[in-house]
This record gives sequence, structure tokens and C-alpha cells, in this order.
Amino acid sequence: MIWKKLKDNWLNAIGELLIIVVGVLIALAIDQWNANRLERQEEADAVSRILIDLQTDLDDFAFRLKSVSAKEQSLARVRSTLTQDIAVEPEQLLTDIIVGADFGWNQGFAQRPTYDNLMASGRLGIIQNADVRDEISNYYRLYEDEHIRIDERETGYPALSYQLVPRRGLDEVGDGVTLERTLDPELSEEQMIILVDLIRSGPIADHVTAELNLARFIREVELTLQWRAKKLVGELDGYLEQIE
Repeated sequence: MIWKKLKDNWLNAIGELLIIVVGVLIALAIDQWNANRLERQEEADAVSRILIDLQTDLDDFAFRLKSVSAKEQSLARVRSTLTQDIAVEPEQLLTDIIVGADFGWNQGFAQRPTYDNLMASGRLGIIQNADVRDEISNYYRLYEDEHIRIDERETGYPALSYQLVPRRGLDEVGDGVTLERTLDPELSEEQMIILVDLIRSGPIADHVTAELNLARFIREVELTLQWRAKKLVGELDGYLEQIE
């Protein structure tokens, strides 16, 4: 009788212990599932924000490619004018010299707040796929390296053009953005003719070809980075579908 009672008590104790263990395991599993879910949400949010940054880059590439095309065309006209003894319309030449100086001190920068925040906080690893992490890092590294290469090819043309040709000032474009690409409208015809004579006899002509070569190099860099950004966007879009 006593043995049966002790046996029943042990069985009850074991049963209760099993219930507790199972309950703890279930609670741990739920906690782990919830932690994994939150990590996936955080990962998806990081990837989504990087995609927004990349889309801004793509918009910037489109704008800058148009600008560098205008720069090339202006410099080609300036070179033809300064290397040939032909009649010139002063306002057109002075305007072309201004447009030809574009990108002299205003190189584009990647939109990278999300990437920089992840790096600074040590949270880049929230993006679990190592290949995806490498592709993101390689894009921003390439962007930086290519613009260093542009800086290394700077010429004396922009500074000379800035010294010689009076600008209109900062024209407001919108959202606080300003561009300085137009000729001073207060210049008289006589003043423009004097400036053209100074330009023809000055050193700026020696830098036009180098600046034109730089413009072509900038275009190739922008096209390369644009292609890499589009490729990365496609990869991140596919990866985002997997983790959401």
C-alpha cells in the first residue's frame, strides 16, 4: 500500500516535471521564433532603406549624365573656337566656358546613410547573406574609389574659368538647391568682347582638351556606377522577397 502510494506520488511528480519542461521548451521556442521574426523585420527594413538610397543614386546618375553631356558639348565648342580663327558669338562662348567648368568642384556623392549607420553600429551583419553584404560594401567602395580617380584628374580649367567669366550668381532651382551655371546678365556687349579677347590670349585654352578628356572619363565612371547600382537594386529586390 505504502509502495503504491509512493509510486503514484513519483509518477505525479514526474508528470508535473514533464509538463513544466515542455512548457519551458515551448516558451523558449516562442521566444526564439519571435526573436528571429524581429531580426528578419530589422533585416528587411535595412535592405529596404538601402534600396531607397540606391534609387536616389540612380536619379542622381541620370541627372549627372545629362550634365556631363552638356559639359562635353560646351567644351568641344570652346576648343573649336579657341583653336580656329573663326568669328565667335561672345555670349555663347562665355556661356560654354561656364558650362564646361561643371564638375570642377562639385562631384557627386553616394547616398549612403543606411550603410554608414549599419557600419558604425556594427549591425551590417543583420543582413545575413554574406554575398549580399559583400555586394553592398563593394558598391560603396567602388563609388568612393572611382571618385578619387576623378579627383586625381582635375585640371586648371575650372579655376581659370571662374577667374575670367563673371557668373550670374546662385540661381535657385528648388528645395534649397542652387546652381551657378549662367553668365552675368549685367555684362555689356563691349565687356563680353573684352573677356573673349582675354580668353583667346590667356592660358585657359591650354586646359580645354584636358578638361574635355576629364568630362569623358566622368561619363564612363557615371555609366559604370549606374550599371552597378541597377544590378545591386535587382539583387536586393530579389533578396527582400525571400526574407519578407
